[in-house]
Amino acid sequence: MPRTTKDRQQQAHGDFMSDNQTASSPGKASQIVTQFLQFLSYGPEMAAGFTDRLRKRMGTVGIITAFDAVLAGGSAPDSMIDDLLSAAVIAEENGDQSGAKAYLDLARKIAPEDSRVLHDWAAIQFKLGNVAEALTAFRQALAAGLQNPEATLNLAIALVGMDQHTEARALLTDLAAEASPLGAQALLVLAKLDLAELKPAEARSKLEQALRLDPKSKGVLGALASQEYVLEDFKAGAAWLRQALDHHPTDNKLWTQLGEMLFRAKDHAGAEDAFREAFALKSLPGDAAHVCHVVFHRRGRQALWTLADELATKVDSRKDFYSLLGHLLYQDYASVEAMTAFQYAFQEDPTDKSILTGIAAIIRMSGDAMKSREFLEWAMASMEDSPTVWQGLGTTLYETGAHDQAVDVLMNAARRWPDSIEIIGTLLLAMHYQPTATVEQMRAVGELLADAGDRKYGGLAQHWNPRPPGQGDRLNIGFMSGGFRNHPVGHFARGLLEHIDKSRFRVVLLDSGTERDATTDIFFKLADEVVDLTVMSDPMAVARARSLNLDVFIDLAGCFQGARLALPVSRVAPVQMKWVGGLCGTTGVRQFDYVISDWIESPAGAEAAFVERSVYRLPHDYVSYMPSAITPEVRPLPALENGFVTFGCLNNYAKLNDPLLDAWARILHACPDSRLLLLSLQYGNPKIVEALKGRLYERGITPDRIECIGKSPHRVVLQTYGRIDVALDPTPYSGGLTTCEALYMGVPVVTAPQASFASRHSASHLVNAGLGEFVCATMDRYVEVAVATARDLDRLATLRAGLRSRMQASPLMDHARFARDFEDMLFAVTGKTR
Repeated sequence: MPRTTKDRQQQAHGDFMSDNQTASSPGKASQIVTQFLQFLSYGPEMAAGFTDRLRKRMGTVGIITAFDAVLAGGSAPDSMIDDLLSAAVIAEENGDQSGAKAYLDLARKIAPEDSRVLHDWAAIQFKLGNVAEALTAFRQALAAGLQNPEATLNLAIALVGMDQHTEARALLTDLAAEASPLGAQALLVLAKLDLAELKPAEARSKLEQALRLDPKSKGVLGALASQEYVLEDFKAGAAWLRQALDHHPTDNKLWTQLGEMLFRAKDHAGAEDAFREAFALKSLPGDAAHVCHVVFHRRGRQALWTLADELATKVDSRKDFYSLLGHLLYQDYASVEAMTAFQYAFQEDPTDKSILTGIAAIIRMSGDAMKSREFLEWAMASMEDSPTVWQGLGTTLYETGAHDQAVDVLMNAARRWPDSIEIIGTLLLAMHYQPTATVEQMRAVGELLADAGDRKYGGLAQHWNPRPPGQGDRLNIGFMSGGFRNHPVGHFARGLLEHIDKSRFRVVLLDSGTERDATTDIFFKLADEVVDLTVMSDPMAVARARSLNLDVFIDLAGCFQGARLALPVSRVAPVQMKWVGGLCGTTGVRQFDYVISDWIESPAGAEAAFVERSVYRLPHDYVSYMPSAITPEVRPLPALENGFVTFGCLNNYAKLNDPLLDAWARILHACPDSRLLLLSLQYGNPKIVEALKGRLYERGITPDRIECIGKSPHRVVLQTYGRIDVALDPTPYSGGLTTCEALYMGVPVVTAPQASFASRHSASHLVNAGLGEFVCATMDRYVEVAVATARDLDRLATLRAGLRSRMQASPLMDHARFARDFEDMLFAVTGKTR
């Protein structure tokens, strides 16, 4: 906030107080105050030096105690108000906001009606986050006769902080009429109000007007740069920041912003230079971490650690430096380097929540969920108040098969932090792995998630201006996902985008993912426009999405990787739909008008399981499957060569549970020479493999009949189907992409769908591939079908040989027909005709 208290000291000289002075008696207190006031009358440098020494010796509390002692004796000098205001200024300039408040509290005790005191006290309260108290005091200062337009500006800023936008706009509009730097500041605040209300064009106009009034304003220039950042014009953003630095070359924050802008522009050399300038000015851990991060991108691992060792000796907090560096590297999926950085930070502070959760996340990324679980259980003992530790522990519990324990942990966490979308979303996901969870229970948790989302993003939602869809020549469709790559979204959505009628539909991809590959390039080429959401805050992302004038917004992320719930909850299009990608049941977003499904995934009455408004059922499968370009040819039936049948499941280990293992054991007992082949990244952990084999051994299955394969490249996963005769689908969380890949590789899949959406993926794919006989109503039937299929090798060999061509001719891979069905749906929900 602009300061109205001016430097009141005149340049002078003097000596510091002797070291033996204290406030142990009224006489001593009076002596300290007298000398304190004397030094305040000297120049700023002398006064600051004196107060620093005095504060180190006595502390702010000691100084205030001395003043109180003087006041109690009735001997306060007449100039004490001015001197206390000056002391507050000095304390604030030295970063001691609490000390500044203490001086101002004392000033209010002496002169509670003084307008200057009220104003300065309000300003420090605002900086300390006490906005309501600041607003009241600003009003009192102006009512007491303070004649200062900066005070009016501060009142308006406080009103904005209390969401009282109407009154704030009125005050700011009057101030903005002044052709002065103050008018420019008012326009800057008005522009920020426009951005908060998701009006980027109006904000831009005000910023340009403000720049004409004050061409050197770093606030205005920085805001213009931020707008370019949102629009992904990083070169233009850098130009604004360089203009600001021409006038403010020693501003650390501007150099940091420039470094971030240039890094996004892939100008790594420029980014490194900017971050080094920022670090040279203040030696902040964050800037040091950014320098190292850029050097890693430019020159690799060895250069990274050589520089990190050097900079770690210059920062004020080694822990913060290495922790921030770890998070930057983790975001780049440089897990080895990130873990090294976190380990250095951990040595500095083994209780820091951010460091612990970073380490646990990297362990999970490596596929060692069991080690991550052990680590988080250890962390929980000393960090029970950390929601991120609770969420991380819940995640690793369900990933390691402890479904009931995971739900208990996450349910308790949701009660403690009812506004945490992350925790409630993780709880909802964990329940899909739990055999005993009902759709009614999941719907109830979905309602909790919806309530939390409404509370978090309600402020953005209120600025939505509804409009009817379908006003243009083409329907404008936005697809948001972090999975435009080798990912289920990549395999299930690409066929649609390749066959959608571009003369009737304009396709916009809102990319929320940090991982990209060759498939990403294909997706981006299929789109009319691509928007990178990863660089944007939630308000910025919502504003950008609304600026696209979408007719239909389709979410392909949900609460999973790449999730940006702010967009659907705030509403960015007149029609909003949830499709594949993070869709295993209700998403907990009431603002979705439809969940896109089909009649197998969502039979009649399934709407009761969703908090979304409705379910739209496509006539065939709710997705179309696009195989990977690296898919190998179908191999002959392995049982004919092996002399025994191999059952297999290449689904996530987290999907296994006791009822499922009971069924598998019955199948293996009925086929005495059979084997079971399992593949999942968790099987890279010997403890998990040993525990699983132990559970099956308890059911009479010897370990030699079980083969477990850990994390494998996608090509190896596909090749592994060449060793499997019959695939066993998990339940209650069935396979999706894994089922399609198994069928395409000639392997039939036996499934037992239940009531939940997640349990019915395989059923939909099998029916649409013409394999409905493998969809079983009960687990007893599941066992019967698996055993009967394994015993008829001639039928199994024939089925294997023709299954790929059968799939290619089915609705599951008829991308053109799927696109027409999808287009019919879009026309129907928007009311537009073909």
